[in-house]
Amino acid sequence: MNFDWAYLATFIVGLLFLWLLLIAVAYFGWRYYQNECIDKKSNEKISQKVAEEMAKKIKEDAEMHRKGRKEGEE
Repeated sequence: MNFDWAYLATFIVGLLFLWLLLIAVAYFGWRYYQNECIDKKSNEKISQKVAEEMAKKIKEDAEMHRKGRKEGEE
């Protein structure tokens, strides 16, 4: 039985090519994800007025919740 080394070499080169293609796609996909998704989210700022209004609403909701619990206990 005669083994054809050319087919083995072609197979190995093909596997190396596919492996490098996979690495390249993963690398560029990760860079795109980092640039487009993560960086934009971390740079978003809200105005001071919006932050104060949100804090005021949370405080009012907490006070109403406490008042409701006190009424429920009696």
